[in-house]
Amino acid sequence: MWSRFVYLLLLGLSLCCVLSAQMKLTIQPSEVPDVSLAQYSPSAHPAFGGFLDDNQVAPSKGAALVVTNSTNRTIVGISVIWDYADASGKLSHRAVKSDSFLTNDKRPVLQPGGQLLLTPTTMITDVAAKSGSYSTLVSGQSQQNDLVNTSSSITGHLDLVIFEDGEIVGRDQRNYIDELKSRKKAAETLLRELREANGHEAAVAVLAKEGSLRPQNAEEAWRLRYARRLRGAPDIERAIQALSQLPELPQFYRK
Repeated sequence: MWSRFVYLLLLGLSLCCVLSAQMKLTIQPSEVPDVSLAQYSPSAHPAFGGFLDDNQVAPSKGAALVVTNSTNRTIVGISVIWDYADASGKLSHRAVKSDSFLTNDKRPVLQPGGQLLLTPTTMITDVAAKSGSYSTLVSGQSQQNDLVNTSSSITGHLDLVIFEDGEIVGRDQRNYIDELKSRKKAAETLLRELREANGHEAAVAVLAKEGSLRPQNAEEAWRLRYARRLRGAPDIERAIQALSQLPELPQFYRK
C-alpha cells in the first residue's frame, strides 16, 4: 500500500514537471520607454528567489514576470496581462493591477530604478522582497495556479503604466483608467450621501441601502464595495474619514 502511494506521488510529480516543461512563456515587447518586462530569472532577478520558493507562490512561478523601471519617474499604476492557451487552443486571460490611490499615503507602485515581480497570483517589489515584507496574494490563487501548470503557452504583456504626473502609456485593454475614475466617483458619491445623513443611525441606513443594491455599472459596484467595507469596520466614523482622505487622481494624459 505504501509503495503504491509513493509510486502515485512520484507519477504526479513527473506529470507536473512534464506540463511545466511543455508550457512556453512568451513576453511581448514593452510599449513603455525605459520600463521593461522580462521573464523571471534567478540570475537576473536575485531579490525574488526566496519569495518564489514560498509554497503558496511557487505553483505560479512558471509565469513569473519582472517589470524594471529604468526611468527617473515614480510609477503609480500598472496593469499586466497573461493570455493562456491550452492544448486544445482554448484561451483565457488574467490581469493583475495595482495603483497608489487606494491608500491614504499614496504608496508608490514602483520607484525609479526598482523592480516589481508579478505572477498571476501576487506581486512584490524588490525592496519588499529583500526586507522580507511580503505582499498578500491576490484573488483566484487556485484557479490561476491550475492555468499556469496546464497551459501549453502563456503570453505576458505590460498593458498600462501610469506615471506620477498622470502620463499613461500602454493600450489599457482592461480599461484601468475608467476603473480608477469610477472608483473615485463612487467614493465621492457615497461620502456626499453620508455627509447629508443626519447622525450615526442615518449614516448606517445609507450604508445598508447602498450595500443591498445590485450594481449596474462599475461606479455602483465600487459604491457597493465601499459600503460593505464601511459597515464591517469596527469604527464607522473613522473608516469614513479614511475614505475621505484617499488621494486625488492626477489629470491623466498621453503624449
